[in-house]
Amino acid sequence: MLDNLILRRASIAEADKLGKLAFASWDSSMRHIISPESEEGVAAERAALELSFQLFCITASDAITVADHDGELVGWGAREPMSDYISDLWVSPAHQRNGIGRALLGAVEQDVSAPGTMLRFLKTHAENGGAIRFYAREGYGIVCGVSNFRACWASASKKCAWKSNSWSPPTSASQSIVLSPTSYFRAV
Repeated sequence: MLDNLILRRASIAEADKLGKLAFASWDSSMRHIISPESEEGVAAERAALELSFQLFCITASDAITVADHDGELVGWGAREPMSDYISDLWVSPAHQRNGIGRALLGAVEQDVSAPGTMLRFLKTHAENGGAIRFYAREGYGIVCGVSNFRACWASASKKCAWKSNSWSPPTSASQSIVLSPTSYFRAV
């Protein structure tokens, strides 16, 4: 699969396709967290989420790295410009577990590793076990679980410690966890 994989910058013209790809990836692992009272409510939430992915791809296309396999968009990753925060990593469900996520993460990490950047961090939903396991295999560890990850990260950065035993299951469906490469932290 990786033989014909090309990693490149996204084009704003691809925003619609990239948004749909991200939504399909999210939907395949996280659909269970949507629980409105009606089918119409579920449909409205799903449509709003897909639109938010597309809008992000329009506004952040210069910070998005695309995985292209034989002309087909199979994944993408992004970082916040001028930041050490990896904001997104999405692989089409049909192409997961083929090394595309690892290739994308490596490319986005290279973007983040610009001069003056000391750390990398990302967040994922606390109930996204597949993503948590993937990031652990790639050398990331849980820094903390919190709904306000910026405050969590600021606190963790001051302590410069990875607390592998400090995370507990989420108390609400909207809780995220913050992860960073374990090589940046000493065990506590």
